[in-house]
Amino acid sequence: MIIWNSGSVARPVDCIFWINRYGVAVVSDSEGIPLWTTGSPAPRGSYALLLRPDGKLRIYGPSLWSFKSIANSSGSGGGGTVSDRRVASSSFDSSGYIMYSSDDFIYRPTGGALLNKGNYTLVLENTCTMHIRGTSEAEAASSTEERRGLQSTAPICKAQLSSDGELTAYRLLFPEQGGLQDVWLRTWGSDFTKKTAESIAALVDSGSAGELLVYPMKQTMA
Repeated sequence: MIIWNSGSVARPVDCIFWINRYGVAVVSDSEGIPLWTTGSPAPRGSYALLLRPDGKLRIYGPSLWSFKSIANSSGSGGGGTVSDRRVASSSFDSSGYIMYSSDDFIYRPTGGALLNKGNYTLVLENTCTMHIRGTSEAEAASSTEERRGLQSTAPICKAQLSSDGELTAYRLLFPEQGGLQDVWLRTWGSDFTKKTAESIAALVDSGSAGELLVYPMKQTMA
């Protein structure tokens, strides 16, 4: 069943579908001649095209902010996340490198993998801060924590991406008691926001470094 169609029709040729630096989706032929475009140009920047698990095709960008890992990865790549202890909605991206604000993504253990892509892992430390590490480095740190028993003594932390694009880390002060909600202390925030219905965070493996980018939603295509 076809849910969406670009409506572009041409003689059989090698075609390319891409997003340009201005957030416009383009179908072009092998010579680069545009056959179809959608959306209005936005400020030049970094954009992402994402087919969500719920079947929605959306363009996000330009990126609000990003940060890269300092050292080159020493990881072996591939593989899953270091620790698959997530609480999220059923539509959470199973590939493990995209975080959706609409999923109310919450990570509550005392250290481990938030996102994983190739040789890099976004880690929530037991100090309730976030870092990008090489996969093997993250695995070693998690294993060391468990051997030392730090998992049971360190603060309970969580990370959330809001719809306006702010990524925030929290530490649990008081667990839910007497029907009241948990009390969380904000320990870190990216402080970059833009009014939008949804945002995503994407961990990218560029080979020489891992990079986390946060994008606000620009356009729904389907």
